[in-house]
Amino acid sequence: MLGGTSACQHAERLIFAFVQAGVPFDGVLGFSNGAAAAAMLLASPMPAEEVVPALRFALFAGGYCPNALHDMPPLALPSLHMVGTGDDLVTPEDSAKLAALFERPRHLVHEQGHIVPQRSSDSAIIVGFLRDQIESSLEARKARE
Repeated sequence: MLGGTSACQHAERLIFAFVQAGVPFDGVLGFSNGAAAAAMLLASPMPAEEVVPALRFALFAGGYCPNALHDMPPLALPSLHMVGTGDDLVTPEDSAKLAALFERPRHLVHEQGHIVPQRSSDSAIIVGFLRDQIESSLEARKARE
């Protein structure tokens, strides 16, 4: 479960409805509080067949680790963490705690603030991460065939 607020519960129901309906998506992107909610979703103790096959990677921008997840074992999911050294809302230290939830997190550090980075150099890193996930997914599909 994502949490106790009605907004979180509503978001959780929507996500599960998409999963159950077979809506094709492979990863999750969370910004700020959405990054914390995405981390809660990924770490939630749901039956594996409900979410895990649908979510194969995560991207976080300006994200922090929710208190409930501080002692969690690392998640075996590829992740990209976009961290602004000029972010005065979520410090790089707070973003590092979120990255520590993943076995092999990748980092995109930029000088900007509390944003999803959009410069061409930053976009190239994001696109590279997504390409890696597509290639990995295609390789896994071929191995199953």
